[in-house]
Amino acid sequence: NYKGYYIIGASIIIASILISLTLINKQTSSLEHCYQKVYKNKLEKNIKQNKDIEKSRKEKNLPVSIYTNLNASEAYAAKYAKRRCFGR
Repeated sequence: NYKGYYIIGASIIIASILISLTLINKQTSSLEHCYQKVYKNKLEKNIKQNKDIEKSRKEKNLPVSIYTNLNASEAYAAKYAKRRCFGR
């Protein structure tokens, strides 16, 4: 009597699992992969450098804004990665 409902319910569950797996496993092109790797690497280097600068400025009692440095680091890393991977 309820066999049809079970089949429909199972179909909905299987379909939703397949859709979610498709969305999670997004394939990227080699250029996108290059951009992500170069961006991450450059951003980590910039953040480390900014923390060193911030530390030295604090030791000298000079004002420092980590937020400005972080935003500038993100912008520079994105620009650098775009030039490096896309050649623009």
